[in-house]
Amino acid sequence: GPGGDPIRTAAHDMGANLVPEAFPDRAYDRSGRLAPRSQAGSLLTDPDVVALRAVRMATKGEIEAQDGTVITTEIRTLCIHGDNPHAVEIARAIHEAFRDAGVDVAPF
Repeated sequence: GPGGDPIRTAAHDMGANLVPEAFPDRAYDRSGRLAPRSQAGSLLTDPDVVALRAVRMATKGEIEAQDGTVITTEIRTLCIHGDNPHAVEIARAIHEAFRDAGVDVAPF
C-alpha cells in the first residue's frame, strides 16, 4: 500500500509486512499525496516519462511532485494503473529502463 507514517505505524503495530508502493504513472502534490484524478495532468501517459520516474523511484526512493518538490520515501513496489490507456507501453518502457539501469525485479 501507499507509504506514510500512520500506515507504517499501524502495520508495524499489527505485525503486518507493509510493502510501500508508489505510482510512476500518477502525479503527486508536494505533500506526497496523489493529485486528484479530476486535475489535468494527474495521469501520466508518456511511456518514456513514466519509465524515468519509475527508475528514480526504484533507485533513489524519490518522487518528483508536480511543483518540482522532491519527496523521499521508502518504495518497494510500483503500481501501473491498468486503466491508463498506455499501460502496456508503459510496462514495456519500465521493463527496458530497469534493465538498462540494472534494477532487479524480484518478489518480496
